[in-house]
Amino acid sequence: MTKNVVILDQNTTVAKANQLMMETSFKSFPVVSNGDNVVGIVTLSDLWRVPNDQAESTTIRKVMTQNVISIAPDDSLYEALRKMTTNGIGRLPVLDRSSGKLIGIITRTDLFRSYEKSVDERLS
Repeated sequence: MTKNVVILDQNTTVAKANQLMMETSFKSFPVVSNGDNVVGIVTLSDLWRVPNDQAESTTIRKVMTQNVISIAPDDSLYEALRKMTTNGIGRLPVLDRSSGKLIGIITRTDLFRSYEKSVDERLS
């Protein structure tokens, strides 16, 4: 997982979130309230639903997905893959099991890298 996660506050405007996505090349961000409580996830397609003339006045809270599918740090890579595949998503916030706080994010690319490393180790 990636531990240094770019997050957005739920009161961030769609215009600012769109700008950040273009600058970072990320296609989604976890959305937080009160610092590190994950309250949603916003994707590029969520932002594109907002007309350009409303992007400065609309917060991502209005367009984000609120039912966040997540994973715990001690869950298996298979569980991460299963959740991504079942739900048609490419990333999962990693939340501390006891506190629910965001501690990282895992993407399909992370899973592929782990699989590749495992195969390489077996072939060596």
